[in-house]
Amino acid sequence: MELAKSIAPFYLDDIIHQTRTNSHYLGGGRLFIVGNIMTSDLLAFVSYLNLLTWPMVALGWVTNLIQRGAASLFFQAVCTGYRNQCRGWNH
Repeated sequence: MELAKSIAPFYLDDIIHQTRTNSHYLGGGRLFIVGNIMTSDLLAFVSYLNLLTWPMVALGWVTNLIQRGAASLFFQAVCTGYRNQCRGWNH
């Protein structure tokens, strides 16, 4: 159950992203049917949104790598008995 609770925010983030993308397609599709925008305008808008999304995903990925590395370093320090020699550990 602990694993499910820790993974749930990632699925929620994916659901929010897909809902946002689908709402843009639906809104843009309506504007396209009415004739307010062209297909290329809709494609450009969705492409720009994706260009703005991937740096945030990359930032989260790098942050996750740093946190996992710090946790592994702390675990190694505890297992090898060097915890008392590590500075900056508040655990």
